[in-house]
Amino acid sequence: MIKIINETKNYELEFEGLKIINCDNTRKLYKAWFYNCNIQINDKKYKQDDIIYISELTKISEFINFTKKSFLTELLNEYIGNENIINSNIVNDIINKINQKVDFDLLTQNDGEKSKLIQLIFEILDDKFIDEKSLKIIIEHLKNSKVFILDDISWIKLDFLYKYLNEHNFIILTNDFRKLLINKNQIELVVNVKNNNNFTEFLDSEILFKHLEHDIAYEIDNQRFNEFINEPNSVFSLQLFSKIKKI
Repeated sequence: MIKIINETKNYELEFEGLKIINCDNTRKLYKAWFYNCNIQINDKKYKQDDIIYISELTKISEFINFTKKSFLTELLNEYIGNENIINSNIVNDIINKINQKVDFDLLTQNDGEKSKLIQLIFEILDDKFIDEKSLKIIIEHLKNSKVFILDDISWIKLDFLYKYLNEHNFIILTNDFRKLLINKNQIELVVNVKNNNNFTEFLDSEILFKHLEHDIAYEIDNQRFNEFINEPNSVFSLQLFSKIKKI
């Protein structure tokens, strides 16, 4: 069970680490449900610092940096080791020339903190957006459990997220859940939200599809389901999608 607690309302959903929230406008739903919220999953509480929001426009530099304890700084220190990353001979030569010029000892070489030198020499690409590879690195170097809010990300796949459910939790916001599903049972992950408030959970795929089959007078076998998720503009897919959104 997940409880989303914000200033105006609480929302409770069945939850086992992964949920797909289908709505017309993901950004509005994020603001209505998750902005400045706290989340409780079973007995564990997550505050804002534990909730990570990612969209197509989220940049890598928002999560990967050169702080002393970051994995990137540790990695650079590992490769640099005891090597000088600045040519000491050139630096000393410049120091000697300036000291001679002023005719007294004015400058000396500042060994300084390696982390400060790293920030001066290396720079994270500021125009690179998060993709699957960078999200993998971010997730695998987190120190404690987080809740990820993934806002309508075109490249996200359920199989990718399943690998991290032992440690982290994921909520996917989308306006078309069909592009995320692989099999019929995964529709049990879907919550359909109307008007950013009223919602329906599909907790039993068998009951749901029997209801829909009666409503549309079609048997939803594997072939039909594949058409539903892989041919979103087909007449059958559009009809079924419309019916599900109205439940």
